[in-house]
Amino acid sequence: MPRFPRAGRSAFRGSSLANTPAEAGISHPGLLHHFPNKAALLMAVLAGRDVQDLRATGTDPEALSEMDFAEQLQRAVAPTA
Repeated sequence: MPRFPRAGRSAFRGSSLANTPAEAGISHPGLLHHFPNKAALLMAVLAGRDVQDLRATGTDPEALSEMDFAEQLQRAVAPTA
């Protein structure tokens, strides 16, 4: 997955797909082929982050059902007591 250096530095509403491809090292048509809009790109980034979080806790996200995935993710991000 390409890295987006500006990610997190500008708000979702203030960002544009026009600048993202150059920063990610791909063409604008290439980006639109995979992500037709900003919301689709954001969902993919968040899903990737969720998978990384689960793997960091030793959980294999591929082995989980959708409900198990949500429960494991909640445990992974829950504050420790």
